[in-house]
Amino acid sequence: MKRLGYRMMIGFGASVMIMAASGCSLLPQEQPKRKAPIIATKEAYQFEMDVVQRETIYDKAIMYPRYTEVGGEKLRFLETGVIGKVYFKVGDQVKKGDVIAELQNVGEVRQQYKELKESFDQNQKSYDELLQQKELGQRELDINRRYGIISKAEYNQSLQQLEEQYASSLQQLSDSLTIDKMKLEQMKQKIDGGCIMAGVDGTINSFNQLEEGQWTSQNRVVARIVTTSSCMFEVNTEYADHFHINDVVMLKTSSNNMTVETKVAQIDGKMVRFQPTSTELVIPVDTQATLELELARRENVLTITASCVRYVDNVPYVYYIDENGIRSMKKISVGMRGASDGSSAKTRLEVTDGLKLGDLVVKK
Repeated sequence: MKRLGYRMMIGFGASVMIMAASGCSLLPQEQPKRKAPIIATKEAYQFEMDVVQRETIYDKAIMYPRYTEVGGEKLRFLETGVIGKVYFKVGDQVKKGDVIAELQNVGEVRQQYKELKESFDQNQKSYDELLQQKELGQRELDINRRYGIISKAEYNQSLQQLEEQYASSLQQLSDSLTIDKMKLEQMKQKIDGGCIMAGVDGTINSFNQLEEGQWTSQNRVVARIVTTSSCMFEVNTEYADHFHINDVVMLKTSSNNMTVETKVAQIDGKMVRFQPTSTELVIPVDTQATLELELARRENVLTITASCVRYVDNVPYVYYIDENGIRSMKKISVGMRGASDGSSAKTRLEVTDGLKLGDLVVKK
């Protein structure tokens, strides 16, 4: 065999000088996962090489479910003003009717309302008592007239005296009650508009600029309360048929890289909803998560970097360096494209024929 007039340098941790041999396998076949070398060819070009490896690859679909309200309650002030008091914080459990926050001066108005309500209740009681006394007096007159104890003239005179006795006091109390009722309604509107209250039992999920001293506008959502079933992760996906109700699915949130265990709670066409299994997690609404769904896998197969493969008329081939140091073309057969273990990028391509473990091919 004629001696070749060139040398090739290949690095595998230490520099090794090898002579080109026949075929595509320039390195020992039983050394997978080794670092791909740089090969200088007779044509004075340098090529980065890729090594045929044996591994398990995965076809994965990457989805991005978002934590969305499907129930719960949004809280907003009905008045514009400066926030005076905030009584709870995000993550706190609240009961229906709890005051979450209020605008400035609402506390003062609430105290005025309380005092006026006490006065109103007392006047209402006095009015009811006077009215009851008048009704008792009239009933007594009716009985006396029915049994002839008093004449008709005496009855009419006593009835007129009874009316005059109570008329002034009842009218004064009635007028006072009417005015106080209007004031109470106005105060209640100011209190209701100047404070936000929990309408359901649940957990405060988020605040939106809800801080003491912060200016807030009318009808702007400043807080959210959720129950254990009012928020879910949801995603619209063409792979909805891969899920089943109560499947356990692990999600990883984008904001803090937290792993959340969920169960498939609802499947509606292409919409899939995942309910966190823990009721103690506080997850802000609109949190995005990542979900990797394994569609298929190939175990213990030969693979190369997918970008090494070229196609001519849909026939796959690779370049390699032949025994004369010339870049040459070789047809191969390929299978599934997928990701290596621990990766989500589908950069590996299954080789079903034409190459063997340890072969070197030219990268693009």
